Amino acid sequence: MRSWWIIGTAPVWLASAATAQPASVADTLSMMQGLWKGSATGMGPEGKPFAITQTERVGALLDGRLVAIEGRGYDADRTLKFNAFAVISRGDKPGTLEFRAYQGDDAGTFAMSVDGRVVRWQRPAGPGAIVRFTIDFTQGNWHEIGEYLADGKPPAKIIELNLSRVADTDWPRANPVLP
Repeated sequence: MRSWWIIGTAPVWLASAATAQPASVADTLSMMQGLWKGSATGMGPEGKPFAITQTERVGALLDGRLVAIEGRGYDADRTLKFNAFAVISRGDKPGTLEFRAYQGDDAGTFAMSVDGRVVRWQRPAGPGAIVRFTIDFTQGNWHEIGEYLADGKPPAKIIELNLSRVADTDWPRANPVLP
């Protein structure tokens, strides 16, 4: 039985080794990786303006097949006001990325695109509406705009992040549980 398995899988292994592999998710998103800190300002769900200190940590897992992101936003008194987590992986179709995000009791899976050093994703926001996020790394910083777009209305900016990269990180690979 074992020799059948080896013989049966050898052609698959050889075929995949001979095929050029696309860049890993971590390579595609290399500009995001590290520890980031800066300001986030915007309008809350109840229409009240807010200003927080935003941090992001971004690192790779599974040999670069996944990229994990944790975002935290702190009030002036250092109270945690926002916490989100996301995992980015390859999408179902070649050349696509999938963004799986969690925040509070809210979670969803969304398409993500990368154009050079600009990352975009969007999520539904009710009938005829979306929230679109654009993260621009072209100046070496993390500049993110979140916009609410509803049918028949002009885009409304709901959040803006201006973050600086403060350090490298080996999160989340660091300190694994060992045997």
